[in-house]
Amino acid sequence: GNLSKKYFNIDEMQKYEIFTTNLPALLRYEDKNSMRHSIETRLPFVDYVNLENSLSINAKYKIKDGWSKYVLRKVIDSILPNEVVWRKNKFGFNAPDNIWLNSIKDKMKEDILSSDIIKSVADMEHLKFKLNSMNILIMWRLYCVSVWERVYDVKAK
Repeated sequence: GNLSKKYFNIDEMQKYEIFTTNLPALLRYEDKNSMRHSIETRLPFVDYVNLENSLSINAKYKIKDGWSKYVLRKVIDSILPNEVVWRKNKFGFNAPDNIWLNSIKDKMKEDILSSDIIKSVADMEHLKFKLNSMNILIMWRLYCVSVWERVYDVKAK
């Protein structure tokens, strides 16, 4: 469909990531983290001038000879060492969500099964059975409902 066309066009993909997927999600994380720790943050690269400039660069310079961020790499080529600029194994930081969540899995199950709100909308026998094979992130969402219910003394109708 329409989404697949975006991924065959670098400019369209970049706009899609800026306005729909990557940037909004990253801004939410940054906002939550800065508020949680009472820190004033600045995002100098998230400036409309930088965004307009990056969107205006010809696509053939964004990815060249298999190198992503080609223009940025060329700009910093004389500033940083080659082993930094031309690294191929760059990857982001992923938090060990599964390890953390699995370490409290029993507590999550217990809270989910004792939630009056969840009981009011779910078949608890079916849910009890499904909890053993449920995706840990879905279980986390149900657990958040149960914690919210308990912390704020919310009552099911």
